[in-house]
Amino acid sequence: MHAIQAGDNRYVCPFCRSPGITQEEYIKRMKKRVEGDDAVAIDQLGCDYRDGDMGLRQDYDKANELWLRAGELGQATAYTNLGVAYAKGEGVEKNMKKAKYYFELAAMGGDVNARYKLGMFE
Repeated sequence: MHAIQAGDNRYVCPFCRSPGITQEEYIKRMKKRVEGDDAVAIDQLGCDYRDGDMGLRQDYDKANELWLRAGELGQATAYTNLGVAYAKGEGVEKNMKKAKYYFELAAMGGDVNARYKLGMFE
C-alpha cells in the first residue's frame, strides 16, 4: 500500500484516500497511525525507510525494526519483508536460516509471497 502520486508533489493518502496531501502530511499521518499500533502502517513505513521514499532517508535498520514490530502485531507481509532483508543482508548480516524462519512466519500468517519464497528454498 503506497501513497499514489496525484501530481505536483502531492499524494493520495493510502488509508483515507484524501487527495492532495504532501510528503510531510503523509509522514505525519503514518507516524500517528504507527503510534496507535496500526500494523499495516508500521509495515508501510518500514517500506518507506527501506526505499528512502516520501522524503525519508534510506535506513535499513529502522525498516527492519518496524517490520519486526508489525509482524508481532500480525502483519504477515512485514515478516516477508524481514525475510528478504536477511536474504539480501540489508541492515542485518545475511542469514538464510533467519530468512527462511521469517518466510515461514509470514506463510503461516497467510502471505502468499512468503509461500513462494519458501518454495524457492526447496
